[in-house]
Amino acid sequence: MTRTSDTMVAHPKDIWHDKDPELLCDRQGWWQPRRVHRVDFGAYDDEDTKPHVIMTGDLLDRIIAAYQEFS
Repeated sequence: MTRTSDTMVAHPKDIWHDKDPELLCDRQGWWQPRRVHRVDFGAYDDEDTKPHVIMTGDLLDRIIAAYQEFS
């Protein structure tokens, strides 16, 4: 699922997400459940890829629910 911080592309069903240093998101943004792109896990095994963290809690629950609604 994509996330954008571009205020011009927010849609009614997007999930608001404030900046979140724990998830390496330095600007407020929106998760967009209608834009899902599969990425092979191996793509993250690259020197140029930023570190990633595991998302948990309420935000993850809202993202999963939105994903299920649109899929």
